[in-house]
Amino acid sequence: MLALFSLLLAGVRARALADGFEEKLEYKQFRLQLREIATPQSQANNGTNFGDIQWFNNEVQDFNTGERLGFDQGIATYTQSLNPKTGSYKLETEFSFILKKGSFTVTGLYENTPTDLAVVGGTGIYTGATGVARQSTLTDNGNGFATYGYNVEFFALPGIRLEALKAKH
Repeated sequence: MLALFSLLLAGVRARALADGFEEKLEYKQFRLQLREIATPQSQANNGTNFGDIQWFNNEVQDFNTGERLGFDQGIATYTQSLNPKTGSYKLETEFSFILKKGSFTVTGLYENTPTDLAVVGGTGIYTGATGVARQSTLTDNGNGFATYGYNVEFFALPGIRLEALKAKH
């Protein structure tokens, strides 16, 4: 009887997979501590007024070991102009950490440090990422050289793999 049930269950599972239903995916938890190295050569902007944009493509390292893990790239839009007296400003930022086994994207308001940014998606082993990245300014000389720390915790679905679509003839 058990053998018959196992055979029936295998047939139902095979049919479900053939109909496009997948097995249950499991979330995996990730905890990363990252360091971003910004230089005048790895970023540019068109000003510090409302609506101006800063582009960047910075090296990313393991915070604890200094090992190069990849880079991040994205944009930050000034939502409050730089106040020359106080040095304060606000940016809405969207960028991706591109690492060896995949990428994940963060977004949010950068106003003061530390600040929390939302982890809103990813690729590779970080597919479907959702969580938080706490960003802290570690050093900033005011001339384009800065170091930022990120304490990141998120969940992802690394088991999602899709086939590429092919042209129909």
